[in-house]
Amino acid sequence: MTTRQRFEKVLVIGANGYLGGHIVQEFVKQGNMQVFAGSRGQKDGVDFGDAVTPVTVDLLAGIVPRDLLANMDVVVFAAGRTWTPGTPPRAYVQANVGLTQRFFEELPRSESLRVLFTSSLSTVAGTTQRTALTEESGRQDVCERRLNPYDQAKRECERIALQQSDLGRDVVVLNPGFLIGPAADFGTNAAPPYATTWALTGKCPFIVDAALTFADVRDVARGYVFAMNHGRGSQRYILGGHDLLRSEFYEQLSEMTGVTAPRGVPNPVLTALATMTDAASWMSCGLIASPVHRSFAPSQSLHYCGDSAKAIRELGYTITPLAQTVADMLRQDVAAGRLPEHFSFLCEVPEAEWPEYLLLQQLVRQHHCRRSLTPKLLKLYSACRINHDLRAALKSLLETSRFAPYRGRFVWKNRASSRKHMAVLGQFFDYVYFSSAEFLESVQ
Repeated sequence: MTTRQRFEKVLVIGANGYLGGHIVQEFVKQGNMQVFAGSRGQKDGVDFGDAVTPVTVDLLAGIVPRDLLANMDVVVFAAGRTWTPGTPPRAYVQANVGLTQRFFEELPRSESLRVLFTSSLSTVAGTTQRTALTEESGRQDVCERRLNPYDQAKRECERIALQQSDLGRDVVVLNPGFLIGPAADFGTNAAPPYATTWALTGKCPFIVDAALTFADVRDVARGYVFAMNHGRGSQRYILGGHDLLRSEFYEQLSEMTGVTAPRGVPNPVLTALATMTDAASWMSCGLIASPVHRSFAPSQSLHYCGDSAKAIRELGYTITPLAQTVADMLRQDVAAGRLPEHFSFLCEVPEAEWPEYLLLQQLVRQHHCRRSLTPKLLKLYSACRINHDLRAALKSLLETSRFAPYRGRFVWKNRASSRKHMAVLGQFFDYVYFSSAEFLESVQ
C-alpha cells in the first residue's frame, strides 16, 4: 500500500445521509483532522457534536462555501438520492447527475485536493448470470436494457467523475455494495435501508431472487479513510462484503427474528404488480402510493455482485461478518422504535440465545393460554435460563428441530421424541397461568 501526504482538513458533502454520517464518524476517529460536515442546513435535523464543524451545502440551490472548499485537503462527495419508495424516475437524474455536475463546477481546480467520490456497485454490475465483477471487468456481461433509472444515473455520475480525473483532478472513485448495518451514532436521522424493516413488519411478502453484494456501512465508511491515505487517483475501488441471493439474506434474517421469509416470485409478476400500482397512483392523483415504479422492476432479477479484492489489497479494506452486521442493525432498529415491541428480545436476550427464545415464543403462541402468557415472554425465558429442567427441555427441543424460514417456525424431525420436553414446558406454562392474578381474579 502506498501512503500519501498527511491530510488535515476534510469536508464530507452529504453528511446527513446514511453513509455520510458514518463517514463523518470515521474521520473524527482519526483524531488528527478537522472534520467539516456539509448538509442542507438545520432542516435536516443534523447534530454532529463538538468534534465536527457543520456547514450548509446545497449544490442545486447554489449554496456553496467556496472559501472553505479552497482550504480543504480532502472533499468527500456522498450526496445524492438512493432508491426511495415512490420517487419518480426523473428525480434520480436531477438529484444525482445534476448534483455531480454542479459539484465539480464549484470545486476548486487544485492538484493537491483529493476527492473521494461516491459511486455505486450498480455502475459495475447488473448481469443475468451470477458472477462477481471487478473494477476492470468491462460491461460486456451487463444487461444494459434492464438497468433501472438509478443505475443509469449513477453510471453517468461516475463517467463525469472519471472525466474530471482525466482533466487533472485527484479523484478516487469508490463503489459501495448494497449497504446494511446500523445508522450512524450521530450526525444523521437516516434509518438503515428498507431491506430489513419491510420484511420484519410484513411489508415485503415476496421478492424476485437475485444475488447482491451486501456491505456493512461501517466497513464502507472506513474504506473512505483508507482510500484517502492509500487510494490511487483515477482508480475505482469496490467496497463490498458478502455475495448472497436475496432469499439467502432473508432466510438468515428469518432465523434471527422468527419472521416468515418473503417468498420468491418471477420477475414478470413483480413487473405486472408495479405497473398496476403505478396506474392506481396516477388515477388517485398520488393518494395511493406506488412503492416500486415499474421502471425498476426489470432490474430486480439482475445480479449486482462485486469483488473487493483490489480494495483489500491496495487500501487495507476489511469485511465484518454478516451475522454481526445484521444483529447490530436489528438491535438499533429496536432501540430506535422502528420495529414493533415484540422484537424487544433482540436487545434483552444475548444473541447466542435468540434461537432458544424464538422456540419458547413459538411454544407459548401454541399454548391455550397464549393471550395471557405472550406479554410475559421475557420473564418466562428468564425463568427457563435459571431453572435446570426448563433449560434442558428447551435445549433438547432445539437440538431435535430445525427452523423453516418460509414457515417462520421450528419443525421437529421426530415430534414423538420431543413430547416429554414439550410436556415439561407445558406444565410450566400452566403453572404460570393458573397462579397468575389474572386467573385468580377470574375464578373469584
